Amino acid sequence: MAALHTALIVAVLALPAIGMAAWFARDRRLASPGMALHMAIVGIIMLLAALAIYFAGGNAELMSWIVIALVLLVNLVVVSLLLHLRRLRKQGMRR
Repeated sequence: MAALHTALIVAVLALPAIGMAAWFARDRRLASPGMALHMAIVGIIMLLAALAIYFAGGNAELMSWIVIALVLLVNLVVVSLLLHLRRLRKQGMRR
């Protein structure tokens, strides 16, 4: 039962990322499409982690590895987003 609650919490926490992706997708600024894509990827990673936690079925060691993978993947996406924004800033300075 704890795995179900944990999976639900992770899935609910993914909803703001998906909502922010939809918000950025509607915006017309130069950085918005890239930010929308990165936020959508974060939401998908979190939903997949919630699904994996649910199927782990209470195995604490497996759930720990899933959470570690979740944290690493989300941080990689954040680094990618920062590099994307830095590249856009440099392109804007050259114009």
